Order: sequence, then structure tokens, then C-alpha cells
Amino acid sequence: MTLLVATAVEAEADAIRAGLPTGAVTVAAVGVGSAAAAAGTARLLALAEARGHPYRGVISAGIGGGFAGRAPVGATVLGARSIAADLGADSPDGFIPLDVLGFGSATAAADADLLAALRAALPTRSSATSSPSTP
Repeated sequence: MTLLVATAVEAEADAIRAGLPTGAVTVAAVGVGSAAAAAGTARLLALAEARGHPYRGVISAGIGGGFAGRAPVGATVLGARSIAADLGADSPDGFIPLDVLGFGSATAAADADLLAALRAALPTRSSATSSPSTP
């Protein structure tokens, strides 16, 4: 049982592999955008399950933006939650977030145990969460 680290593109996956011992985790580029990322990750999870070696957890990693004073360039940031602030619908009165439409939540919390283990393993600890914004 190991971890799966999913990135959007191969350059991100290569950068992660360069810092890890061979075989420590599975690192794979699964595609750009939420649909490609979900499909690519689901495929890898299903294959691992079918082989009888399911992953212990999944880490989504890659290049991201940060806020000045909160995450300097090159920092490792662990997110406590993921927010798909762009999910919703346009209306004559403006954007309606997914939560307001009643189709579920646009926020998914990170696994607390996995997040704690990652925090403990990092030499430099930096933690940030994002807030939903209205596009």
C-alpha cells in the first residue's frame, strides 16, 4: 500500500520524482483540468484496486499561485480543503455558487490524518487554506 501523487502535467511529475527515492510513491501526470484529473486519477485508483494493492491516499500536487506574505515562491503549501469556486451557474443577477444551487458542496476537506502525516514529514512547515471567491 502506497501513496499516489497526481499532477496535471509530466513536468510537475518529473519534479516530484526528482526529490523522492525510487518506488517510495507512485507519481503520475493525469491531465489538466478537473475532468481530466478526476478521470485519470480514478483510472489509476481502479487499476491499483484491481491488482489488490490499493493506494493509501492520493495527493494532488503541482504548480499553484499564492498570496503575497502567505506563501513565498517555491514554498510547499498543504491545503486543508479544496474549493471549486468556479462551479455554479451564471444568472442575470450574477454568479450562483454550486452550494446555493443545491447541487452539493464546492468544498472538499482534506483527510485530517494524511494532512497531519504530511505536515510532520515536511522539513519546512507551511500551511494555507483558500477561501471561496465569486468569479
